[in-house]
Amino acid sequence: MYIRILLHCCSTTRLLALKQCIAALLKGAKYVPYQDSVLTQLLQMALGGGARRTAVVVTASMESRHAVETIQTLRFGEKCARVRHAGGAQGDVSPAVFATSAIASLNAQLQGLEEQIAREERWEDGIPVGAEDLRARYEELVERRRVLFGR
Repeated sequence: MYIRILLHCCSTTRLLALKQCIAALLKGAKYVPYQDSVLTQLLQMALGGGARRTAVVVTASMESRHAVETIQTLRFGEKCARVRHAGGAQGDVSPAVFATSAIASLNAQLQGLEEQIAREERWEDGIPVGAEDLRARYEELVERRRVLFGR
């Protein structure tokens, strides 16, 4: 039972992040929170204009006990249908080029963090201190790169 609840919470969090991205795109916001979820990171090219067309499939139930969820799902589908791609040069970028660019960007950020950690970190009684936030950011970027590689 615990695993079922945990899976529901994780999928709910991912779907909430997707909903926030769709809302930001509909508002024409300059910032879209793709990094909030692995799901939205993977869908960034499709949602943000890197694809010429994007299909969103929503599923619904005819059972009355699922009526509230069905209505919410259909409304979400309507919002997705209103998103328009920016087109232009970004639409011509292939997924392989985008992935290569994203990995190169992550590698550059990681290298910069390594240099910053080396400058700011010091050892006290055999324990590294002074760059805890930088190390946390570094681990986050390493995980993001791992996800892009599919490992």
